[in-house]
Amino acid sequence: MIHVNRYLYDLTVKSFSISCLFFKQKLKFYMALPKVNYALALNLCQNFKTIKEFLESSVTLIVTRSKMSSERASYIHKFIRQKFR
Repeated sequence: MIHVNRYLYDLTVKSFSISCLFFKQKLKFYMALPKVNYALALNLCQNFKTIKEFLESSVTLIVTRSKMSSERASYIHKFIRQKFR
């Protein structure tokens, strides 16, 4: 019984560590976007499961989920759609 509990505890800790690392990576990505502060980056992390989901979303979806202004959302949307050389 003790071995099973220890195994489950280890699995939980490892899973938590991985999810924390993923969350930190998402936060770092959102913080790199223009016109995104820490609070907004946290909000985006909470409201979009993945970065891919955010990148594929429309301006209206970004506005709806993140509660930011449509001007800011369209600026960010335009930035992520921009081609870099």
